[in-house]
Amino acid sequence: MVKTSSCLPCPFGANCFQNIKAKTNFWGYKVYGYPSTLAFLPCPQEYCQRGNSKKNDYNSCYGNRTGVLCGKCAKGYTEALFLTKCHKENQCRNVWFWPLIAMYTTAMTLYFVYKPPIVSILFRNIFWFRESKVLHTIVYANDNGGVNVIFYFYQIAELVNFKSFSNSVYQSFIAPVTAGFNFGLQLFIHHVNCPFPGLTVVTKELFLSLNVFVVIALLLPVYAIQRLLDKARHRHCSHRQQILLYMAVAMEFLLLGYERLTETALKMLHCVPINNQLRLFYDGNVHCWQWWQFLFIIYTAVFVVPFIAVLYWASLKLQANEISNIELLFSFLFPLPFLIFWVIKHLKKIKTIVPEDDLEKTKEVFHNPFRPPSREHPGTLYWESVLIGRRFVLLCLYTFITDPMTKMMSLVCGNLGIFVHHMYNKPYKDQRINLWETASLLSLVILSTKGLIEASTLSLGVEPVGPEETHFKFLNWMEVLILGFIPTIFLILIILTVLSQMFRFGFFVVTVITHKTYSRFI
Repeated sequence: MVKTSSCLPCPFGANCFQNIKAKTNFWGYKVYGYPSTLAFLPCPQEYCQRGNSKKNDYNSCYGNRTGVLCGKCAKGYTEALFLTKCHKENQCRNVWFWPLIAMYTTAMTLYFVYKPPIVSILFRNIFWFRESKVLHTIVYANDNGGVNVIFYFYQIAELVNFKSFSNSVYQSFIAPVTAGFNFGLQLFIHHVNCPFPGLTVVTKELFLSLNVFVVIALLLPVYAIQRLLDKARHRHCSHRQQILLYMAVAMEFLLLGYERLTETALKMLHCVPINNQLRLFYDGNVHCWQWWQFLFIIYTAVFVVPFIAVLYWASLKLQANEISNIELLFSFLFPLPFLIFWVIKHLKKIKTIVPEDDLEKTKEVFHNPFRPPSREHPGTLYWESVLIGRRFVLLCLYTFITDPMTKMMSLVCGNLGIFVHHMYNKPYKDQRINLWETASLLSLVILSTKGLIEASTLSLGVEPVGPEETHFKFLNWMEVLILGFIPTIFLILIILTVLSQMFRFGFFVVTVITHKTYSRFI
């Protein structure tokens, strides 16, 4: 009796020339059955690389990684905070990280408390010999939504970037900037990004989110120091007004840190099936569902999702002076309970009127940049909730879609829809800020389209070579130019300030010497 046999097709994500090997960004596993076969699924970016033809294993991991989906570091190596490449444990005890992170969090806290017009100060020192009209434009723009636009741009830009094709300029200059706007401190000195050994994918994500709470916690010592300085200088400042200011800053930090906190929560809930077992996508060695994942489910249900609705409703309450600062702050910390509480109050028609003076600082944060209501238009004072909703939608697309090309296609559509929505509403009361936002959203569409082009090769496990490699280098430099525009302008202003002040000092010295010489002859 003759038995016939047939060849199975090469699995998607694998290269079957001579031996079966995983393509770049794919990880393979055995599917037990008759006959047993191999299946390949996409990895997180910079986890898996092309299988080595010299080894028997069909998988190969990037940067000293190992395990299922290359989700953990090899023995003797540990995770770095801002890198997927694992570092040797004996190289991850850099003490410089702690003073640097302390300086970063303190600087961010002080900036949002006092909000010094840094750019206008630079301009004033550049043009010290004359009054510049540009100063008034910059200060006005900064107070009317410029910070919101910049933070949103760099937070979303970090999502649409494809790190696998980033060049050294991006890693050393642009990446620290984008991380800085997302409560991170990514440094081009790689060993500084690995402050201590023992980090896993899970603990790394938790540690990265800790910065949001650190900057909020720093408000207490900053407030205490300010009170001591006021007493030492015999300055009589309103204690109540200062507390309201710091509460407004704490709420602003929660708004800006929402992206960082939500990204961590969603990543910890993204599981993929491997041989009928659910495993954590970002660390395939972790089986779902662990006890701490249920905590993230509760956190998502209590904070992440209801936060959008609470922020919208709170903006309307704030407009009508029907919510106190304390209630607003606690509604941001515990959105779901307060959402239920407000529904009950609304059904019972219970209203609380708060003095408008108490809400002045809070309204500056939530309402000042946006268009107030008029006879022709209801206004856009609720727009902070729209900005948070945008972040949530894009984060869901970024986190839960595994295939790179499908993910980037969804992000392109999402950013394009957001761009059209902005063009229709133009929510900022200052038209210059609307133009800034238009330019930033259009840039995000361009960046996500560039990411889609790169993802199309990565999704198919193809590496760009020859003329295609030149095209990708052009796209990378285009991305560097877009993301580096603002920090480059800021750097140029600093350099011009230093040069201008040096000239000012030289001019002063020459004036003094000339005056003394002239006095002698008289």
